[in-house]
Amino acid sequence: MSEHNENSLTEFFVPGIEPHDVPQLFPLLNARSYIDALIAMFRGGNEEVLVRLMVLREIGLRADAPEWSPQELNSHFSFITQAKFSTVLHRLREHELLLWDAERRVYQLSTSGRMVLSALSNLLNFSTEQDGELVASAGATGRTGRRILASRHFGL
Repeated sequence: MSEHNENSLTEFFVPGIEPHDVPQLFPLLNARSYIDALIAMFRGGNEEVLVRLMVLREIGLRADAPEWSPQELNSHFSFITQAKFSTVLHRLREHELLLWDAERRVYQLSTSGRMVLSALSNLLNFSTEQDGELVASAGATGRTGRRILASRHFGL
């Protein structure tokens, strides 16, 4: 942790308490690199974040062939403007979510990238489970439940 971050964190505690001495904070400090990866993914505007998450997720979904050439990436994500896609790739590399093997000229997910995808997968599964419960509730309650379901999905 940088000295600035350490000083900023220390400001949250009463005098004499060091962040590293707080047992509840210790696991978070040990996972700092993964937390930093999440922060990098979620920093910026909503649109940027969604596109970064989509790209990282798509790259991670290809478990049978985890390495991607630049040409494969450009072809797979041809629906994103080249300038924006280059920025997304740069951001993912900059924060070590995506690794570039210059010798073999391929990209692949880093450990941090896989951790972010795991967290995202849990979030998406949780969302799906909640939607399933909501659908079941809608069926049980009839018209009112369907109205709740519609309002949740369509902002009604």
